Amino acid sequence: MIPLLRLDRQMAALAPDLEPRVAAILASGMFVQGKECEGFEAEFGAYLGGAHVAALGNGTTALELGLEALGIGRGDEVIVQANTFIATAAAVVRLGGTVRFVDCDPSTLQIDADAAIAAIGPKTRAVIVAHLFGGVGEVDRIVAAARPRGVFVVEDAAQAHGSRLDGKMAGTFGDLATYSFYPGKNLGAIGEAGAVASGDAQLIEKVAMLRNHGGIHKYEHQVVGTNGRMDELQAAALRVKLPHLEDWNRRRREIAAAYDRAFAAVPGIAPMAVPDRVVHTYHQYVVTVDDRDALQRLCAERGVGCGIHYPLAVPDTPAFQGTASGQWPQATRLAGHTLSLPMFPEMTDDEVKHVADVVCEGVAAVHAS
Repeated sequence: MIPLLRLDRQMAALAPDLEPRVAAILASGMFVQGKECEGFEAEFGAYLGGAHVAALGNGTTALELGLEALGIGRGDEVIVQANTFIATAAAVVRLGGTVRFVDCDPSTLQIDADAAIAAIGPKTRAVIVAHLFGGVGEVDRIVAAARPRGVFVVEDAAQAHGSRLDGKMAGTFGDLATYSFYPGKNLGAIGEAGAVASGDAQLIEKVAMLRNHGGIHKYEHQVVGTNGRMDELQAAALRVKLPHLEDWNRRRREIAAAYDRAFAAVPGIAPMAVPDRVVHTYHQYVVTVDDRDALQRLCAERGVGCGIHYPLAVPDTPAFQGTASGQWPQATRLAGHTLSLPMFPEMTDDEVKHVADVVCEGVAAVHAS
């Protein structure tokens, strides 16, 4: 069986470096927001090109506290693409804001920049650009349209660790970026973890206060905050992994290129398009097919585990039905036709070939039936 994702190979390779760090943390008695977190904040900020970083407990907290630091609240409209993970939109609603959904580009699967720009209105306070699957949306165009109108741009870079647009890191275009380091991400912790990054030190200071019950120091509460801190074990794991990220992303691109070659002459399957401007990191390798469910069943029968990202567009979920505004026909259509293939940097060439062969045979069988 070749699963969509497996982490045991990576963890086995990292164990000699990680286990002494874990032992040192256990011996220190400092388990939350200590030296490991400080080190990760500095190192991840340097990786992003000099950003300020606040380490947090998970990516959802990063979205909520990032938006709160910008002052997004009750009655504020935020533009969000319809084909993202629900947390992107839910963070807005949980702060009392309203979401205006826009569609996605059916070839790149990223936010439709034209639709997002056209949707900016007098009530719009922010646009969230979710860089999906390791790609990068046209965030530079959105920033250029939004900033003169006083509209914030937030990059949800949970799936774009190390991705680039015109050579510039995803997450460094907007007012701030949010990250998830859930274990399956390109840079994954050994549990829940997240971060907010920005070129604006004052914004990050606000996030740091909000994550610590509203104050930088214990029992000093400047604002009403919450507990959004990262624990030391997660920070240690991320510090061990960060130096490997570029090599892992390079291997992901090699796997994607092999898939691309295998599917190039196969009718009925369309890999997501990658513009020349983008250095993709393939958090997921997503294809569009006519009969997605039949192909997934055939792959499973042949020992290839595939995933669906995502089975419903966010505004089509029960959580948003009846309250969502905007237009998103492409997102609704793609939700029924996209399939994610196995993608992790420890895949062998033989495993990649097996997946490609099975998918090609499966597409042919589905079309013949």
